[in-house]
Amino acid sequence: MNSSLRASSALITTALLTTLLLSACSDDDGVGGLTGPDGGPALAAVNAGDRHTCALTPQGRAWCWGSGFTGQIGGGEFIASSPPVHVVGAIAFETIDAGLVNSCGVTSAGQAYCWGNGSFGELGRGMTESPQAAPVSVSGGHRFERLSVGSNFVCGVTTSRRGLCWGNNTQGQLGNGSTQNALAPSAVAGDIAFVSIAAGWAAACGLDVDGVTWCWGAGRITPEKVEDAPKFEYLARDRYHICGLDQEGAAWCWGGNNEGQLGDGTTTNSAVPVRVRGDHRFVMLAAGQMHTCGLTSEGDAWCWGDNFVGQRGDGTRNGPSEPTMVVAPGPFVALAAGRVHTCGVQRDGAVYCWGDNGHLAQLGSDVFDPDCEALHCQPTPVRVPDPM
Repeated sequence: MNSSLRASSALITTALLTTLLLSACSDDDGVGGLTGPDGGPALAAVNAGDRHTCALTPQGRAWCWGSGFTGQIGGGEFIASSPPVHVVGAIAFETIDAGLVNSCGVTSAGQAYCWGNGSFGELGRGMTESPQAAPVSVSGGHRFERLSVGSNFVCGVTTSRRGLCWGNNTQGQLGNGSTQNALAPSAVAGDIAFVSIAAGWAAACGLDVDGVTWCWGAGRITPEKVEDAPKFEYLARDRYHICGLDQEGAAWCWGGNNEGQLGDGTTTNSAVPVRVRGDHRFVMLAAGQMHTCGLTSEGDAWCWGDNFVGQRGDGTRNGPSEPTMVVAPGPFVALAAGRVHTCGVQRDGAVYCWGDNGHLAQLGSDVFDPDCEALHCQPTPVRVPDPM
């Protein structure tokens, strides 16, 4: 839901390749299982939605866990699940993304599949429909590089750099010049050559091939250039704020800041990007509802903003609005932030999650800190267990 990768980011590519090499595993069907060499999960990527989480093995097998009442975990049933369940079908995905009540993936051939809610046409099959608990193919024959799933809408970038969006459009979040829902992929206006798009609550932002940031939605029906923004390599956005990495790895954020999610040491909203405090150099960012996390090339995870349920992972449920380090058992190679939970992949392929567990097990198990029993939350990383 929350991140958008620029294709030229060599540091992030290196991190993902490291994951692929160190978490290699195989099984008889050639798609790959979740268990790694040490008996734990071996994953190449993780993505966090509102109250569910999805991940991929190096072979492209998809697993999801947490809330599944609209089918968004793709296990064939409309239930919440812990531990992870295998997404139905022998589809090998290259990328996966989780949103509010949907998930989507793209294969190596560029075919898009989505599952979960369909009432706004966000499954992309040319119709509104009942929820689907297994992947269905997005119509139109488009070849995608990646997708980003927002709140009842989806955006993606094709191999020809076109931006396409579909689903809910009441706030102009599809960027096609209207506020009518689109039941199949619809072109983002402006003839912009995108390298990535990040979908949020009712808005989206994209990076073009020159590193210029464009945003739409929240009442803006076509893309508008973000003024006073550096050239970014990477974008992450969620409900209230957007963050980007410049070419030096410095993080900048803008939008709502009532919980300090912009990381500038204040709680003042900003319409233009402000620099995140500290001399950190990040290789990726992840944005939750009101918290943000960044990953350094050394594998250290830093988070800032809201920490009411421990989503910053520093062992507390309060603290400053500037970055604090996640209390992790080892270095991470990837991060993902959901509404109020966060997950990371370590170099051995193990996945850890922290923050809200909401009785829906988006952390992968029914775990919580004893001091946080009333809220069912976990302020330090816990390992995602093997699937049943």
